[in-house]
Amino acid sequence: MTQRVIVYIDALNLYHGLRDIGWRHCLWLDIYQLSLNILGKNQRLEKIHYFTTEVLYDPQDKYKLKRHRTYLKALRELNKVYIHCGYYQKKERMHHECGKNHKFVEEKMTDVNIATNLLCDAHDDLFDVAIIISGDSDLVSAVEAISNRFQNKEAVVYFPPRRSSPRLASVASRCSYSDERVFQRSQLPNPFITSHNQKLWRPSTWQ
Repeated sequence: MTQRVIVYIDALNLYHGLRDIGWRHCLWLDIYQLSLNILGKNQRLEKIHYFTTEVLYDPQDKYKLKRHRTYLKALRELNKVYIHCGYYQKKERMHHECGKNHKFVEEKMTDVNIATNLLCDAHDDLFDVAIIISGDSDLVSAVEAISNRFQNKEAVVYFPPRRSSPRLASVASRCSYSDERVFQRSQLPNPFITSHNQKLWRPSTWQ
């Protein structure tokens, strides 16, 4: 029997994992091909939910926003990919050493969006296997709920590089870890040609 699979990708968790381990050459990632490459036998890919937040303009890296928008433009062309965007919230935190408040931004809604889509899709019987590409322990409750409430469904965690979570692994049906060779086989063409014949090039820093 063929199992229906939906993939849920925590984009920033994946991006920072690839960057931190030094796999910048894998950042021009074809998430559709990656999803196919991590499917098991007798499994069929139904859709991919990609959860991200558009990066903020950074005066120290003025091309960061352009890189992200270029990449998202390519992803929107891919088969079965659905992109969900969160937002950044400005916050302040007191620095313990100097006693002054420091402003920072925090990504919001990604965890909530992943958990909501995961549970709604399970309730609507849209998958037999959910593959969650994230190492964020905030997803423990949602993954545990799939295991406890839907006995005929599996919640599989695929950890990005350097983003594993023992708590998440303990509630998943099973888990696996990133293999650089899988990411190398899952790269977008360079240039990527859109449906409107526009050429999108891999950023020079992603070589």
